[in-house]
Amino acid sequence: MRTTAGWGALVAFLAALLAGVWAAPDDARAAAFVVTIDTTSLAGADVQLEFDLFGFDDVDDNNSATIAGILPAPEILTDAGGLGQLLHEITLADSLSFSLDLTTNFAGGPGGPDRFALFLLDPLTSFSLVDTDLEGDALLLIDLVGPPVVQVAGVTTPPVTVVVTSAVPGPSTGALMGIAVFALLASRSFRSTRRPSRPA
Repeated sequence: MRTTAGWGALVAFLAALLAGVWAAPDDARAAAFVVTIDTTSLAGADVQLEFDLFGFDDVDDNNSATIAGILPAPEILTDAGGLGQLLHEITLADSLSFSLDLTTNFAGGPGGPDRFALFLLDPLTSFSLVDTDLEGDALLLIDLVGPPVVQVAGVTTPPVTVVVTSAVPGPSTGALMGIAVFALLASRSFRSTRRPSRPA
C-alpha cells in the first residue's frame, strides 16, 4: 500500500512535471487572435488580402504566423529571408474573419521586433483600396514581442472597422500528455490500494 509520504512525493513530482510542460513555450500558440473586419462599405468588391511577416530583428526565421479560417487550409508565414508574404483574392461580403496565431520571439537589434501586417489591395493594381492612419495604409499591424503590440486602423476611407480579440491558447501537446500520464498512474495506484491482501 502506498504511504501518505509516497503519495505526496508522487503528486509533487507530477505537479512539477505538468507545470513545466504547460509553461514550456509552444511556438504555434505564443499569441492567438481572432481578427474580424467590417467590410460593409466594400461588399461585393473583388479584393486582394496581403498578409506580410516582416523580419526586422537580428535573427532570421525566428517567427511565424499561422492564418486560418479564411483560406482553404491554414497557411504559415515565416520571416525567413526578411519577408513572408501571402496574397489571397476574395469577393467581400459584409464582413470577414480569420484566426491568427503568432510567435513572439524578439532577438533584439536596431531594426526593432518582427512585424505582422495586413493590407487590403486592388487585385489589378496592387494599390491599397483603403486609406488608413497606419503605416503603408495597413489595416492591422502587430509587433512580435511579448506581449505583442497590436495596432488597428482607427481612421479609414472608405470606412472599414477592424476588431482584434485575444483567443485563449489551448494547452500544449506536452501538457496534454502529462495529464494523461498523471491519470494513468493515479488510476493504477488507486487500484493497488483497493486490492485485498492475500490470506496468510
